[in-house]
Formats: sequence, structure tokens, C-alpha cells
Amino acid sequence: MLEKWWETLRSYDDALLDAIELVLVDDHGDPPVVIPHDIQAMMSCQLLRVTKQIEWNQMGARNLGVQEAKAPWVLMLDPDMVVEPKVAKRLLAFMPKLRQGNLVKLLLRYTNDVLDNSSPNIYLIHRADFMRVGGYDEDYAGHKGWSDVQFLHTLTGFKMKFLKRTDLWVRYYRPRDIEDATVNTLDRSVAHNRSMHIKKMGWARKFGWAKWAAANKQKLIRFPWERVL
Repeated sequence: MLEKWWETLRSYDDALLDAIELVLVDDHGDPPVVIPHDIQAMMSCQLLRVTKQIEWNQMGARNLGVQEAKAPWVLMLDPDMVVEPKVAKRLLAFMPKLRQGNLVKLLLRYTNDVLDNSSPNIYLIHRADFMRVGGYDEDYAGHKGWSDVQFLHTLTGFKMKFLKRTDLWVRYYRPRDIEDATVNTLDRSVAHNRSMHIKKMGWARKFGWAKWAAANKQKLIRFPWERVL
């Protein structure tokens, strides 16, 4: 899947590459991730590595990536998605118009070009807004699922405005397209995190989501990490 990313980045023109910072978080992968030398030479890159094995720690990896990002805007992606050049250009043109308090939840575009709005986890957002709402809840680390759903509820609770843009999408790859697009080596049961989410939602409904989330901001980055690049 990473090879698909490198292939896509190599198709960007110089203006795009000059305007973008790639922040890649290696969530203790085996073997460790390496950014090819030509990609490093083409654009600004950060490579951060989680040094402790924590299964399903994608919410922590996202928190780390946003914490270390330098730009005022961040685009959060899962590994099975890429941003093609024409969409990257639209994103860059749109970013200066994105005011704080607003965000865009991008669409998925399958390899057959069908558009889908089902993913709760692909955002163009101000970095300051991400930090203001407390990022992702790392209580969910260790088991699959539901941290993205809670983050969506948190954004809504903080009265973030979701802007609709059908021209902003990410190309989404499934295992039928690229074999390792989906993690299939870990327990994929969501029962543990679903149960935890139901309890958290019960508390949020009782106190009001924004009030509860503001009062229960979690400590971000609960794991050791190192800067590789």
C-alpha cells in the first residue's frame, strides 16, 4: 500500500510538492517504514515511529502526527487511501478559505469511481481545532474500532461546522485492489471498544457531549516514540 503512495507522490508537480508536508507515523510496523530517498528529496517529510507495540493504536498515531505537524491545516488519512494530484490541487486552493470552526469530511472514491460518505475518519481540519477538541481518545488503543466514531461525535459536540464538498475525495483501496490495504493480522473484533463507546456515550448524553468532552480531555501520546526523519 505504501508503494501506491510513493507512486502517487511521484506524480505530483513541483508546486504541489513544495506546498505539502508529509507526516508519516509508523505504528511500530515490522519491518520499520522507510521513506524512499527520492521522496525525501522531493518534499518536506517527517517520519515518526512508535517504539512500543500497541495493537490498533491508530488513534494515538493520528494524535502524534497532528501534534508534530507544522502547517495550520492537516489532512488526516488512513493508510488505504491516497490523494491523487487533481484533488491535492483542489485541497490546496481551498485551505486558505477554511476558517477555524469549520472542517471538511472527505468522501471515499473506490477504484470503480463510486463515491461513498461512510468513513468517519478523513478530515481536512485546522490543527488548532483538532487540539482544541482534544484529539482522539486513546482509551480505545489495544482493540479495533470506535475511536473514529467518538471523534466524530466530539467534533459535533464542539459545534464544529461540517462543510460539504463533493469534489474533495480520497482514492480508497480495498484488499481486492491491493492485498495489504487492510490490516488482517490482528484481532478485528470491535466488541470491546463498542461496549466502551456505549458507556462513554451514556455519560455524554447525561452531561452534554461538549461539556463532558471538555471536562474529560485525555492525555495525548501515552506511548514512547522517536523521530526517524
